[in-house]
Amino acid sequence: GLVGHGYGMPGTVLILSIAASGMVLSMGYAEWLIVRLRIDAAAALQATPLPSQFARSIRRRFGAAIAKLAVAVTLVTAAVAGGASLAGRFPSHAWLLAAAYVFLAIAFFAGLTLVIAGRTTVVLAISAFILLEILAAMAVGALDPWGMDVVYLTGCAALAAAFTVLSLRAIVRPVVHR
Repeated sequence: GLVGHGYGMPGTVLILSIAASGMVLSMGYAEWLIVRLRIDAAAALQATPLPSQFARSIRRRFGAAIAKLAVAVTLVTAAVAGGASLAGRFPSHAWLLAAAYVFLAIAFFAGLTLVIAGRTTVVLAISAFILLEILAAMAVGALDPWGMDVVYLTGCAALAAAFTVLSLRAIVRPVVHR
C-alpha cells in the first residue's frame, strides 16, 4: 500500500480514503456555500447603509457558512469512518487523521474565500509554510502513526485557523478586479 502519514501497512489507501471521505463528499456543499455567501454579500451590500453594518452582516454569514461546513464534514466523516471502524477497517489513531481532514475542508473553504477576495499570494505563502512544516516532520521519520497524525492534524488546524482569520478581514475590504 501507499506509505504516508506514518502508515507503512497494507490498507493504507483505504484508511486515507475513509479519513478524507467527509471532506471529499462535502466539497459540492462547500461550493454551494461559497456561491450562497457571494449572493448574501451582494444582498447585504444593498441592504446595509453603513460599512460597519455590512462588515458585521457578512462576517456573521461567513461564520455560519464555516460552521455549516464543519458540521457537514464531521457528520459524513463520522458516518463513514464509524462504519469502517465497526468493521475493523479503521484503526483508532486514524481518527486524528479524519479530524485533520475536517480542518482541511475548512481551510479549503476559507482559502477559496481569500482567493475570491484577491488574496491568492497569501493563500500560497501560508500553504507552502504549512506544507514545509508537515514535510519536515515526515522527513524525521521517527514518528509512529499517532505522531504523524498529530503533526498532520496540527498543520491542517493551523491552516484552517489562519485562513479563517484572514478571510474575516478580507471579506469586508473592497476588491479591485483587473
